[in-house]
Amino acid sequence: MPFIETVAPSEAEGDIRNLYLQQSEPTGYLPNYAKVYCHNPALMDAWSDMLKALRSGLDKRTAQLVNLAVAQAVGSSYCSLAFAKKLMDSGTSGAQLIGILNGDDAEPSLLTETEAALIKLAVKAALDSANVTEEDYRPLRELGVEESRIFNVVATATARCFFARLGDALGVEADANFLEMDEALRSRLVVGRPIDTGAAVTVE
Repeated sequence: MPFIETVAPSEAEGDIRNLYLQQSEPTGYLPNYAKVYCHNPALMDAWSDMLKALRSGLDKRTAQLVNLAVAQAVGSSYCSLAFAKKLMDSGTSGAQLIGILNGDDAEPSLLTETEAALIKLAVKAALDSANVTEEDYRPLRELGVEESRIFNVVATATARCFFARLGDALGVEADANFLEMDEALRSRLVVGRPIDTGAAVTVE
């Protein structure tokens, strides 16, 4: 349960009901993160628009890797689990994910040199933005990474901080369906708040 009261799906009307229905559409249940946005449905609309813009500027794998790395860095279990699942749905195995998360240098095929450099910049941007320097960009330029791609990685990383930290600050726990994930991987991904053990809620 979050630390603030939310509108129950059975009582939702107008913009709140529309919010709940839209966020339930991909999964068939109401995600825990969506419930707190009942206090400002327009903010979820704005976040959705931002996500669309961010996706237009990065390939899917880079975006998922950056979001996962930042989620881990800021201690967001919810976002870590969500982006790990996205990567697995795209063909990355659980063992490969654990290797990526552990920085397994013995298996260089897990990440390209460019992916590793982008992730390094993204994590620093998320955790210590005031101390990012021109030198942090040098490895990417030496690899020939386009300026627009660098921008979109930094934008994705800092935007993830907003969503992850807002949910954590309000006490939002990851949805119970993540308990179905392999235990070894799941335990590696839960870096902050625990997974909710309550039953999923649907919107009628």
